[in-house]
Amino acid sequence: MARMPAAPTETACTRPAGSALTAAAWSGGGWPAVCALGAALSATGLLLWLLERRSVAAPPRNGASGALARQGPLP
Repeated sequence: MARMPAAPTETACTRPAGSALTAAAWSGGGWPAVCALGAALSATGLLLWLLERRSVAAPPRNGASGALARQGPLP
């Protein structure tokens, strides 16, 4: 019989909440649950990034375009 791989271990770049969610997903459904959790967290992060990016975008000032237009005039 094949052995199940070990649960994912915490690394320096993981957060405690993510580790706790991953552990719960692992104990509840193994790798499929961990992968689904990763996809859900990634989709949530992408959605929040898109919403934040949309809310800070401002129309160009003084006929300028691009990143400089959002920063305003140079000192």
